[in-house]
Amino acid sequence: MAIQTSESLLEAPATDEGLALREALADKAAVPDEEASQTECARAVRRAVETLPSDMRELVVLCEWEELSVNNAAAVLSTTPQAVESRL
Repeated sequence: MAIQTSESLLEAPATDEGLALREALADKAAVPDEEASQTECARAVRRAVETLPSDMRELVVLCEWEELSVNNAAAVLSTTPQAVESRL
């Protein structure tokens, strides 16, 4: 029984198994580009959030990044949920 490497499977005729492997490898090849794009987007968002006034920045961090509810964010900031909602 011969062991096939990923390269030999890519060169093999287009069987269902070979086609599935080709598609899986093609998907993985796109991942670094997607990760780079997501990383750059995250940096841009972080830079934008850093420019916000401190009270707005706190709300964005608590509600969006830390995923606190409006009520919990209000408790952390010692304010009302209505105040949090109006600032978001």
